[in-house]
Amino acid sequence: MSFNDDWQDPPEKEAQPQPPAAVERRRRRRKKTIVPWWVLASAALVVILAIALLWTWALKAVKENKVPPTIAATPTFTQPLPTVTFTPANTPTTASPTDTPIPPPPTLAAEIAVGGWVKVIGTGDAGLSFRAGPGQENARLKILTDGTVLKVLDGPREDSGFNWWRLEEYLDGQPGVIGWTIDDYLEPTNAP
Repeated sequence: MSFNDDWQDPPEKEAQPQPPAAVERRRRRRKKTIVPWWVLASAALVVILAIALLWTWALKAVKENKVPPTIAATPTFTQPLPTVTFTPANTPTTASPTDTPIPPPPTLAAEIAVGGWVKVIGTGDAGLSFRAGPGQENARLKILTDGTVLKVLDGPREDSGFNWWRLEEYLDGQPGVIGWTIDDYLEPTNAP
């Protein structure tokens, strides 16, 4: 038999039996493992026991030293209680002064009258025309705003379906402009 035949194996190979492929793979895997699994499990168990012992030792040390736990102080605000003052029962009382009656407020006239006072109301932003004479054809002297107080001098005079009154404006207690206006936006009031 010649060794050059491709279909035959050399005689040494025939003498040694070949292991199956799975067994060969297991052998290779075992050779690659550096630390066996039971060593790793034992190391993990030792670490867990060490942590438990340290924890127990720390709790025991805290209890022996009786260190109070830290509590954060929270400020509270309280109002002081009022003090009560007692007066003896035999303290002489003083007589209260006689009450002086408060004069009633002046009554308003029910209607606009000569010699009385009126106030401009209800004109809004437009104001009330204060004219040189009774009637819309007379020159406008100024525009009166709501709240303006005026003294009634004369009237009423009817013109174009309106009742016109002659009035004198008072500013800061001083007489001012004299003019005429209609009574639709006037109401009786007290003197300023």
